Amino acid sequence: MLVNLINLGYLKSDILSCLNNITVEETNLKEKEIEKLRKKYSRKYEGFELDMIIKRKLYEKGYRN
Repeated sequence: MLVNLINLGYLKSDILSCLNNITVEETNLKEKEIEKLRKKYSRKYEGFELDMIIKRKLYEKGYRN
């Protein structure tokens, strides 16, 4: 991604400063993702098994902790 922006003519320092200013509310995104997964898998799984499926899916999507 960085190389593509540099090839388009943007300065590396400008790109990095913009990227450093971006903040994402990961907890809010994670909560939304958990609710979506819970809704999807609660029809098929329940209890401990449902929790493990949700954790596995979150890990697959790159969420940690």
